[in-house]
Amino acid sequence: MKTMPKRVSFAFFVLILWPALWTVEASPGGLTTAATAEVPCSVKISAGGELRVPIDTDRKAALEIRNAADESVVTVAEYRNGRQRKGSQPETATLDRNEYRKEWRFNKFFEQTPESTVVDEIRIYVKKGTVYAEVAQTGDHRIDFYNTGYQRGTNVDPRLSIAVCVTGDNPSGGQTSGSLLLESETWTGQKKVPFTVEKDKTQSWHYPAEEKISGVEVDILKGQARISLFQPSDYRKTKPAETKARAALQPTSKTATAATDKTRVKHNPKPSRTTAKSASRDMILNDEAPLMDGARIIKQMGQGATCRVDFEIAATPDEVINFYKETMSDRGWQPGMAMIHGPMGVLQLSRANSQITLHATGGGQKTMVKAALTTR
Repeated sequence: MKTMPKRVSFAFFVLILWPALWTVEASPGGLTTAATAEVPCSVKISAGGELRVPIDTDRKAALEIRNAADESVVTVAEYRNGRQRKGSQPETATLDRNEYRKEWRFNKFFEQTPESTVVDEIRIYVKKGTVYAEVAQTGDHRIDFYNTGYQRGTNVDPRLSIAVCVTGDNPSGGQTSGSLLLESETWTGQKKVPFTVEKDKTQSWHYPAEEKISGVEVDILKGQARISLFQPSDYRKTKPAETKARAALQPTSKTATAATDKTRVKHNPKPSRTTAKSASRDMILNDEAPLMDGARIIKQMGQGATCRVDFEIAATPDEVINFYKETMSDRGWQPGMAMIHGPMGVLQLSRANSQITLHATGGGQKTMVKAALTTR
């Protein structure tokens, strides 16, 4: 990896060493019907297939289409609030062996007006051939990208603490193995951290601001993985009141079990002991999860196998994470990665072939929550 510039902003930089034409396949020949995937993703799509990818409107998004046939024809459309974005036109590209790759960029500007270029969903249609569609997103405090089996990295802000999460996605169902390659302003050269993670399980590491991490690369030797990087916006020294919330985060690796449960428990959740908030009668995510009492829904998207809801609640991120960790456990969901760090919280839950991912970001007296349900 080249030496990274010092004192960088959280700008996304990815090093790609000729990515392999491989990814998660919905079927042996690739996706041939309509399906939805969550960022970060890499999906093989064949003629007749349509992939829908919801994206955050406050982060930049990048779509890369790679050809995997003699010739492929693909159309990319921008959607907002369930409709094709006003003023946009679907773009059709023909890819062959000579020009096998094409990229699209979304949400480069974030003005939220009726005539805005901001989109909340990308739709990819394949009319001929077979392609691989890979979607990544980057923002000031969170980056998500997919690693198909090579070395990819990004500069990060050395003033902030950082959490690195690697979720195994080996198509054969086996393990994914590789290493984190870290650069810091406090040492010379790279630090190598080997890892091995099972499919659909997450291994995570946390490094405090004192480590001054300035660059992170993920080198995959076997399988592939979904990568997420989190940096909280408040990089002041830990306050005494935050000590308990941050105690669970250590600068060493830990594996989030994310075990699946093949049985569905059907009973009402008991009241949360960790927060004064309680479940209301309103349900979200295909009626799988209760909406916290007092929450205001901002947006809901999708249905069936994949759906998402954004809501605002007068609670702290740790109250939100603890509420859903306990409440959903009572509903038969197994907690996976659970992280609370100052103004940010992340929770993953799994049951059978379904997964719920919840991100909570505090600001002022309220917390914005983004929750997504994905069923394979």
